[in-house]
Amino acid sequence: MCKFHKDVSRMVATDPLSGTVNQAHEAVIRVALSRYWVERYVAGGEVIDGYSAYPMATVAQQEAFAASGLAKPLDVVVQETREGADFLRARLAAWEQAEGPLSVQGLGLPMATARDAFIDKAILSFYQGDPKGDFRFVAQADEHALQPLHRAVAFLQEDLASRAMLERMVTGRIATLYTQAPGQVKQSVMRAYERLPERAKNFLHQLGAAGGNIMMGGFSGLAGHGVHYGAIMGTSAMSGMASYANFALSGVFLAASYGVWDRVFGGRYRTFPEKRNALLVQTALTVSMAFGGYALMGHDHGQHGESHGGHDRHHGHRTYKSGPSPREAAAVQERVQKLMQAASKDDLARWKANADEYGWTLQEFLENVCITLPQLPAENKQSLKPQPQ
Repeated sequence: MCKFHKDVSRMVATDPLSGTVNQAHEAVIRVALSRYWVERYVAGGEVIDGYSAYPMATVAQQEAFAASGLAKPLDVVVQETREGADFLRARLAAWEQAEGPLSVQGLGLPMATARDAFIDKAILSFYQGDPKGDFRFVAQADEHALQPLHRAVAFLQEDLASRAMLERMVTGRIATLYTQAPGQVKQSVMRAYERLPERAKNFLHQLGAAGGNIMMGGFSGLAGHGVHYGAIMGTSAMSGMASYANFALSGVFLAASYGVWDRVFGGRYRTFPEKRNALLVQTALTVSMAFGGYALMGHDHGQHGESHGGHDRHHGHRTYKSGPSPREAAAVQERVQKLMQAASKDDLARWKANADEYGWTLQEFLENVCITLPQLPAENKQSLKPQPQ
């Protein structure tokens, strides 16, 4: 939805005395204004949404605006806008007097976060033809949920005076934003922007128009997964919970996050390509977070950090526990020294043979065995030989 329409609909829907915005009035006016698009008046304006001054301040667009004949002194535009807002408020009051108050509930409008998507869907449903020329208001909404909004907009579209005022309000806002644009840009940035190829400029505009919706889907995924991994990593740190659970939970959170985007942020009103792109963004988040969380927390570890029967494979060797603390390492060294001092020649020969079998030095063999065994009486030291797994 462009700024030319949003600004005008907000002006009309704002009570001049209290300053409060009637959300139902704003929705009706915004959809009614959407019969008139900037490209209808300014050549090359298809990618202009009014939110950034740079596209409107280019030499080409300023020349196109001058050729459009829309330029007016801004004080004249301000006066016409005030008169137009009063006129359209009166028309809405006439509708309410005849049909009853316009309300968010009566129009079937969703919550605010999903409302833009709902309005975009209504615009696609209500208008047919070429926005540059014969852009017609259809006689019937194609969905039951859109019919209350269609009836209210039809009241304005079927009245010639209302249509003329809607168009004058849009062209006045176009004139204002194009006139102000050159004074709102930094010239160094403007020169760099002008040097971009037209295809690059168009891509940036399209990305800005569609990217907000897709990123909103990504935001819901990021928020949901942030809660997910914050909880599961905290639990893992306290209880040694298996990190393989990340993969199963990621699927659950992917579905939940997409559901949040679909319901809360209006994804259900978006077109199929937009839904597909939002799902791709969320899937990418899921995959990266699932594997990232798994790598951060390591492989499945039960209590005391042991797994797979108390050993794992490392460079083809058998290790019984990895990463001892300095205190543990000192205790191991002390035990190894005591074993060496008390060992007979036969003990040393047997231990050396065992070490060779596993590709260790004698020192490595005793260290790895000592890490996992309790303190043994001297008479049981011959039991240090590992048992078959």
